[in-house]
Amino acid sequence: MSVSKVKQLFGVSFLIGTFTGLAISFYVFLSKLVAYAFYLGDPFETIPRLPFWYVAFVTTASILLVNLIILHNDRAKEYGVREIAQALEENKITFTLGDLALKIVASAISIGSGFAVGNEGPSAAIGAMIAYRLHSFFRLPRELLKVAIGVGA
Repeated sequence: MSVSKVKQLFGVSFLIGTFTGLAISFYVFLSKLVAYAFYLGDPFETIPRLPFWYVAFVTTASILLVNLIILHNDRAKEYGVREIAQALEENKITFTLGDLALKIVASAISIGSGFAVGNEGPSAAIGAMIAYRLHSFFRLPRELLKVAIGVGA
């Protein structure tokens, strides 16, 4: 790898890390906000006091809402980093900033409503999507795509 490619990769890696950190911070904040809004306060304190039908309604409505988002834009669904890297490398899929925003919203609703998924999977996918966008924006060589996605994830 040439020195210029290494310099490009270093600079873009710094930007990928910065933007990914900001996006994940927003995603975690939004997840907590959704949880507090859906469960009328701290879920650990309020869920035991809420009626069963309310908790069931929130989770069911959340499932429907997330599925409507995915129906509208299937790139908002949960992907593993490996699937994202392979699909991007083979030009089977591309991600726009709108896809990224929908991914963050759908993941925040999923986590905030109590789905047992965890923050790690969506966080890695969000980072990989940001890495792809920055790789495209800076028109980096194709062979650096997987490296950039690895940095983002």
